[in-house]
Amino acid sequence: MVLDIIDTIRLARTVSEERSFHLFLTRIRAWQDFMRRGTDAYSDHKQIGLYGELMTLLCTVKAGLHPAIPIDAWEGPLNGIQDFILGTGAIEVKTTIASAGFPATIESLDQLDDAARQPLFVAAVRLRVDDNGTSLSSDHRGGKSTRRRRPCQEHLDTKLLHGGYVDAAANHYPAPV
Repeated sequence: MVLDIIDTIRLARTVSEERSFHLFLTRIRAWQDFMRRGTDAYSDHKQIGLYGELMTLLCTVKAGLHPAIPIDAWEGPLNGIQDFILGTGAIEVKTTIASAGFPATIESLDQLDDAARQPLFVAAVRLRVDDNGTSLSSDHRGGKSTRRRRPCQEHLDTKLLHGGYVDAAANHYPAPV
């Protein structure tokens, strides 16, 4: 945690004082949220859901959105009602590793209520467990050095921390998909 906060402070030197303070506080809050989760953050169910949300985020970037837009819109790790809030609309992501059918857990009917957000889309992500596949720890980093984080990566890392993922605990995320 300390090294991560130091990296955040280093990044903060390249931005305004106000932005620097915001980055620092946001990262501290993310760590507090992460610590409150305890070992629940490492459950297979949480890993699968987080991976599905990351895949959806990646798809929006591949479709042409600047990475900052879907990262800002990503509310899943912050316990948002829907996983992504884009303008007046939303995307709720459901992820499964089932090979037949598509079982999905609805935490609350509010997740599928389009009264507050329209249009409301449901993204279905099917993963397959594969020993040669990627895992949370191998997939989101791309071999990047944390010493050269950019604000966009910093923001993604903070959202991941809120969602229960931290690089220092990468060995707790072994399930390849």
